[in-house]
Amino acid sequence: MLRSFCLQLMSLVWILLAHHHLAQGDDCSERCNLAHGCCDQDGKCRCDPGWEGEYCEQCVRMPGCLHGTCHQPWQCICHNGWAGKFCDKDVHICEHELPCQNGAECVYDGDGEYSCLCPEGFHGKDCERKTGPCEKAGFHAGMVASARMRTALLGTSPAGAWLALSVPSVRMM
Repeated sequence: MLRSFCLQLMSLVWILLAHHHLAQGDDCSERCNLAHGCCDQDGKCRCDPGWEGEYCEQCVRMPGCLHGTCHQPWQCICHNGWAGKFCDKDVHICEHELPCQNGAECVYDGDGEYSCLCPEGFHGKDCERKTGPCEKAGFHAGMVASARMRTALLGTSPAGAWLALSVPSVRMM
């Protein structure tokens, strides 16, 4: 009796394995997207370059694509709220990151870029720098105003005395 049971069990296992192998092969040819892959001898779907998934149904995104998808291989189609070549720029940066400081207004410029409208007394990309006397006087980045005065000798007066004029010294950085 035990021997008969073991033989029946082995036969059942053999039938199930044979059926599974055939079903896997049939399953592959029926489900594998033959436009993007093919079935190998083992009944597995092998994908063409640029395609992936059990049945080669999913395209491969462009390397580096962070917040996007594809319809064809190597694309990066941005999800809503993202921009840029790699969908790595937040189009809602003004709301999410609040980059502008000191009460400045953030303005979205497109493609993940922004600018800050600085209130009086502040400047810089994010209005992070306090405007000092040099910026108010019209000096630009790269120029430093010195508090020292430079004296220029201009010549003699009719009485023979030297005339001197003092002007601020400006040095280029």
